Amino acid sequence: MSLCIDIGNTHIVVGYFKNETLLYNWRLKSDRDITSDELAVKIFSLFANANLNKSEISKVVIASVVPALTRTLTHFSNKYLQIDPISITAKNIPNMNILLDQPSTVGADRIVNGYAAREIYGAPLIVVDFGTATTFDVINSRGDYEGGVIAPGMLLSIQALSSKTALLPNIEISSPENVIGKNTIDAMRSGVFTGYLCMTEGLLDRIEAEMSAKGEKIESIKVIGTGGLSTIISKESKKLNIIDKELTLKGLNLLCR
Repeated sequence: MSLCIDIGNTHIVVGYFKNETLLYNWRLKSDRDITSDELAVKIFSLFANANLNKSEISKVVIASVVPALTRTLTHFSNKYLQIDPISITAKNIPNMNILLDQPSTVGADRIVNGYAAREIYGAPLIVVDFGTATTFDVINSRGDYEGGVIAPGMLLSIQALSSKTALLPNIEISSPENVIGKNTIDAMRSGVFTGYLCMTEGLLDRIEAEMSAKGEKIESIKVIGTGGLSTIISKESKKLNIIDKELTLKGLNLLCR
């Protein structure tokens, strides 16, 4: 059994695998002040509800963009599982050239997504991760990580609107019936959802054009959506070929194995 942990700015996603099969996954808030002891209480209560035995875990692998929580999860693994976890960075991704100016600066989750998509779906490809940030990661036909795009996520945009303006409320994300809103909430919904849909498809068009200029065949480029909001966008998008919400966990498990 392997325990795969994806530490993001908003959530910690924990996956429990038996070989290549994801048996359970849970989402916890990314509380930077939580201690390893408090974390153990939360995780082991989830284990108990699923009738899981922590002694069956043989490997722990972590991808993190929150250094404080990396330390907490590492201490949790060492103290409560007696396992020294594997922490994924750009330096320990096998057989993948990272064609960036400073490879060490790329987020572990982005590298894991690119690696997982390449191994599962084949290159060339683009991964769009709809999380706290909306990221686009490009893998060329040789399997190299070319780079990508980082934009604010949809939830961040809503939070910015509601917190920085006196009269705009916090809203749920959903597809509007019309682009032209007839009230404040519908206008915000259109701006966030339709705006991000247009941004996503516009950026994908431009990324594909750049890849084509480097010799890639556009028709062979797969576009994989992941992250919590990927299913919402995919209902309206003509560009997302595949939705895999557990892509990061699957990549961690592949790297762990």
